[in-house]
Amino acid sequence: MEDSQNNLMPDGPDRTLALAKLVESMRSVTGSETAAIASEKSVGEADSIQHRSRARVEHLESLRQANIEQILRLAGQEIDPSVSEDPVDKGWLIHFFESAKNSGDDLEHRIWARLLAGELASPGGFSKRSLSTLSLMDRWELEGFIEWCAFAFAFESGWRFMFDDDVLRREMWTYGRDRDLTHHFVNIGLLSAETSQLRPSSCSKGLRLRYSGKLYEIRTEKAGSMEHVSAESGASYRRFTAVGQQLAEVIRTKSFYGYARSVLKVLDKEWSLRFEVIESPSDT
Repeated sequence: MEDSQNNLMPDGPDRTLALAKLVESMRSVTGSETAAIASEKSVGEADSIQHRSRARVEHLESLRQANIEQILRLAGQEIDPSVSEDPVDKGWLIHFFESAKNSGDDLEHRIWARLLAGELASPGGFSKRSLSTLSLMDRWELEGFIEWCAFAFAFESGWRFMFDDDVLRREMWTYGRDRDLTHHFVNIGLLSAETSQLRPSSCSKGLRLRYSGKLYEIRTEKAGSMEHVSAESGASYRRFTAVGQQLAEVIRTKSFYGYARSVLKVLDKEWSLRFEVIESPSDT
């Protein structure tokens, strides 16, 4: 059996390179002494395993401490001078640092820093569930969600949503989106599993939507202008979940010139949902 196992891992240049990658990858999180075990046949003195265990823990905790300190530095840059006088829950803070300590790069550090600054400004604004979700997100998921948020509209209340209709989704694809992550974000709890609809028959006068600083209000249609629209038809959309909404609040995205205008044209053409700008950044 031993010979059979050795045959699966023959010596040679490829194995040497593979082992080098294993050692180098592990060194960053375990320390050099533990990582070297992958390629060394002898471990040295009898008590070396205890020594390596302590060294590994110290090395990993040093990395985590560096992450925490960087997040605190960035939070100091993000903090709002008008923070609430209410204290932040100690249990929340413990959960925050337990969740944030394994963050791996500047992007993650900045998101965690904004979460902390936001909680200091308004205690209770971010749930522990949101912290746990963020800690479990891979880099591609975080990048994808940041990109997704650039296409989110919001109701006047501030609650974000994504239009989820084929004809409206095509407007996103014109900006180079190569992956539809809707169902993935539903599965990990960022978007609602259920869709809703904006219908001409049910949209009340005064309904307002916001995109990139501009506020749009629905206009009452003239009689006969809705003859081509079924009473049951409407533009599908998905609300962000509470977790998705909280994470989106600390994400900064660029807006896409012309995107909102194109979407509103489709809403008018397909469902007679006519919105007009009533406030733009230049007005404030």
